[in-house]
Amino acid sequence: MNYLKLFFLLFALIGSAQDYTSGYATYGVEMAALQIDTSKVENNQVKSVIIQQHKKKKRLLNEDIEFFKLTFDSNYSRFETIERLSKDNDPDWKYILNSEVYVYDYVNDNFQIQKSINGKNYILTKSNDLNWKITEETKRIRGYHARKAVVEVERENGIVVKIAAWFTSDLPINLGPLHYNGLPGLIIELQELDKIYYLKNIKPKKLITTKKLSGKSISKTEYDELIENAVRF
Repeated sequence: MNYLKLFFLLFALIGSAQDYTSGYATYGVEMAALQIDTSKVENNQVKSVIIQQHKKKKRLLNEDIEFFKLTFDSNYSRFETIERLSKDNDPDWKYILNSEVYVYDYVNDNFQIQKSINGKNYILTKSNDLNWKITEETKRIRGYHARKAVVEVERENGIVVKIAAWFTSDLPINLGPLHYNGLPGLIIELQELDKIYYLKNIKPKKLITTKKLSGKSISKTEYDELIENAVRF
């Protein structure tokens, strides 16, 4: 009888893991504390702009609702703003929320990032080379046992930022918000600069086919030139 119980337990665990080969997760986002020490900003006008921008972001992100959706199947994952919000009449949404779309290719282990410049879509390919450091720090987040990991990432402007992620092995998916993944479990909370992305909901769903991106593929050099010309004109 004990062997029979063990069999059914293993069967249930395997079935549960298989449920997460495809599905979707939704994320909320909130503002963290201001990351810039304004006491060291000598120009009072610049200091005022920094503080007011942070207050505006905090006001716009004060609702505990689903802002982003992560769709995944056995080949790809896709992270994007939920469509109903990207069409909001408030022009500040485009500034406050990330309009980029991230598709992760499991086989080639890279990201394709869709960026919009002057109304046209362009696709950049980014290698998945995050060097995570998993710490001993743990906590419970929305009922899940989570562990903290950190990584340093160089942004497009050359500034290096420290990213903190909380992941859970309770959800056997090595994905997360934006272009952050590769941990032994789903990232259920992530802080990038002054934004905190947190898991709202996750549902396994069969027969999901993750949509690929649409747009012209360009190199990093071509992208930099497009940005420079867009700013200039």
